[in-house]
Amino acid sequence: MEFSIAIISLAVSAALLVLLLWALVDAIKSDNEPVIKLIWVLVILFMPFLGSLIYLVAGRKKPKTVKTVQ
Repeated sequence: MEFSIAIISLAVSAALLVLLLWALVDAIKSDNEPVIKLIWVLVILFMPFLGSLIYLVAGRKKPKTVKTVQ
């Protein structure tokens, strides 16, 4: 029983770490102004789970769609 709890705990921790790193890398590599980048990085670092989710949902710039003329 303890072994399965440890495996689940390890898997959840790994998933949260991946989420945190993904949000940090994406925020740093974004085209935002440096001050905006710094704010997002601080939000992600001080609130790792919630900050990462907020950034990935609301903070990322949406890719511009290109309309083609036919």
